[in-house]
Amino acid sequence: MLRVVSRVQLRLPLDAEVTYAGSPVGPGRMLEYPQSQTMQVYLSYENADKEFASALSNELERRGLSVWLDKRNLLPGDNWSLEIGKALAKSQAMVVLISPESMRSNQVRQEIEYALGNSNYEHRLFPVEVRPTADVPYILSKFRIMKGTQSAAKISQTIADALGQVA
Repeated sequence: MLRVVSRVQLRLPLDAEVTYAGSPVGPGRMLEYPQSQTMQVYLSYENADKEFASALSNELERRGLSVWLDKRNLLPGDNWSLEIGKALAKSQAMVVLISPESMRSNQVRQEIEYALGNSNYEHRLFPVEVRPTADVPYILSKFRIMKGTQSAAKISQTIADALGQVA
């Protein structure tokens, strides 16, 4: 399971005698230790690619990642723009499915722009070509584009391995 590590600080009481990582920690000092949470991956796609999106999402979750997928996370009556914005802010990686339909989608293009401009996504943007298209933005051509002709299981393994290296 991939985890994102953040730091938690504890202030030790003045009479505490504690060792951490083999070293004594003095009274009244701050002790930091890692706290982990499951890494969230945002899956950007167009409705025409929903079957592949669902299969890839299932495979990524099987590998221990949390996947934000609109059809699972948005409910009727939700403010979709607000919820998508929250999901983008919370996520640490993005998989974007490339197809003729997705490259014509303003929503998908905006999500790509968000990821490119946010340091949380650095080295964590994964384009997957579901169907060939000549409309791939120039900046995405600089990334390793995985081919959707591979199984969702193989693609998810490649992504999980890459995230394990940058997490």
